Amino acid sequence: MKTVSPYSASITGGGFLFNETNALLPLLLDENAAELIKEEVLNNNILHINSEKSRKRNVSEIKRRFEALPRTFWYDYMEMSEEDKRIALFFVLLKTYKILFDFHANVAMRRWRSASQDISIDDLMMEFNSISAKDEFVDSWSDATKKKVASAYLSILRHVNMLDSDDRLQALRDYIKQYMSQIKKFHFHDTGRTSPFTGESNIVNDSYFLYSKGDNLAAFLYGIMIKYPMVYKRIVSVIQSVAPFFHDFYLVPNENGGVRLQWKDKFSEVIYGPNELSDGTIRFIALTVLFMQPDLPKVIVIDEPELGLHPVAIEKLAGLIKMAANRGTQVIAATQNAELISNFQPEDILTVDQREGQSQIHRLNADELSQWLNDYTLGDLWKQRIMKGGQPV
Repeated sequence: MKTVSPYSASITGGGFLFNETNALLPLLLDENAAELIKEEVLNNNILHINSEKSRKRNVSEIKRRFEALPRTFWYDYMEMSEEDKRIALFFVLLKTYKILFDFHANVAMRRWRSASQDISIDDLMMEFNSISAKDEFVDSWSDATKKKVASAYLSILRHVNMLDSDDRLQALRDYIKQYMSQIKKFHFHDTGRTSPFTGESNIVNDSYFLYSKGDNLAAFLYGIMIKYPMVYKRIVSVIQSVAPFFHDFYLVPNENGGVRLQWKDKFSEVIYGPNELSDGTIRFIALTVLFMQPDLPKVIVIDEPELGLHPVAIEKLAGLIKMAANRGTQVIAATQNAELISNFQPEDILTVDQREGQSQIHRLNADELSQWLNDYTLGDLWKQRIMKGGQPV
């Protein structure tokens, strides 16, 4: 089965498009966006781009970027200063085009941490070699296409003054590095007898943040129990709402400060370990701790969090995700579960499809689905192929 590539070279069709985005944004936010955009492509009232073909291409790229973030972001964007808008649009590009994100994370940030601050086409072409070795679609691009993509990235850096070396730029780079360092990816798929949950972790060295696979869940929970007892009690309460037999954790460090994930049953004196829990229950415990922890990451990326969960637990999971989002964390969850998406609003959902070798992202529109949502859930509409996107073709 052919793997869908997350990469696209479409950035070469537009570039930064700062003025064009600002001009088109009021139309995109309008309730009659589709009609207004179509009219603009035909009449060229705002963009002032002579070629209709170029207008279509630029409008397509701006729409792609617009759909990569929620409408609330764009309302905030419109209130920003011009300088802040440039930085915000730069972040939009990193979110929209994976190739730009890889360039920035793997080339620019590494160069900026080194003695040499310069970034060249050759540096980016070397990164292309690494990507091509893992992605057949990128490997099929011609050298000319790769150089166009690399040049587009360098041009974008110039638009946001990131190829200069003044103090303000360094502060900006530091801010970007700090922000990107707070993007955390998690997956708790492994729940076997030798899974990360079964090991010992240290109550000092392993207590600062939750590891991506839950290796330090016991030490991290212990730290919450000691420093934030009310949060700990709420975590236990949520777990009990899904696993009524669960009484409490048994987190007792040994003489070396090591602690294991152990727990007590309401109806037994035996101390149990993680292997005595079902796959779904141990995953739900990890998810509960992740989303209820006192200091949430800025961005949480998690793959198929619903795996092995009871339908009631899936509903609870959706509530935990919403709670984390209300606390200011952006949660990006990849799922193929109809029950999970049924707990969210259409504008919360992005679908991803492969079209002509490219990944296309589409944000659901509540107005387009309003006639159905009184009688059906989003999951129903997805399974019945009424919902656009996210369908095998």
